[in-house]
Amino acid sequence: MAEINTTAPGAEKKNKKIKFLKRSTRVDLTPMVDLGFLLITFFVFTTSMQEPKVMNLMEPNNEGFKPVKESATLTFILGAGSEIFYYQGKFEEQGSAALQKTNFATVRNLILDMKQKTDPKFLMFQIKSSDSATIGNHIALLDEFIICDIPPGHFAEVDLTQAEKKWMKE
Repeated sequence: MAEINTTAPGAEKKNKKIKFLKRSTRVDLTPMVDLGFLLITFFVFTTSMQEPKVMNLMEPNNEGFKPVKESATLTFILGAGSEIFYYQGKFEEQGSAALQKTNFATVRNLILDMKQKTDPKFLMFQIKSSDSATIGNHIALLDEFIICDIPPGHFAEVDLTQAEKKWMKE
């Protein structure tokens, strides 16, 4: 750290007087440099953490609706807990007999099968959430679409129809 020498080891005696060698004080500034780098690093890190990070949001075009075949549409209805129901086509025409129950373990297989069976430009998935569905299940289903490499614009969040709401109450 700091070092002050008062007598020199090779001081000579002349006329019985001790001659002191004058040396300047030496201060080791290594800890101050370390502290400076730590402070600079801290402030650079905190300012970079304060910058807002934005995720891209995919929104539909306003060019109009593209035609979608009923055979190329698969609809998922998120129920209470981890319940997932799905059907293909229109619910009003088929009724509740077309609904099938599944879980998150088999959703990926359903999505991949639908992707292989249909033409990619007509492929469409609908996500419908009941009032008792959790946001975690909704996000998990969106993650499955991303994992299965379904392009944006081929899945949509849609409100439940009156027939579906009636079925959910039963």
